[in-house]
Amino acid sequence: MQRWSAGVRNVQEAFLNALLMPHEAIREMQESGAI
Repeated sequence: MQRWSAGVRNVQEAFLNALLMPHEAIREMQESGAI
């Protein structure tokens, strides 16, 4: 159960990082096919 909650926390951190990422960087990654 502890490992599962750690995985959820990692997903939440990744999601927050994506939200905080500059819009230009997201567009560049989409154009290069990274997302």
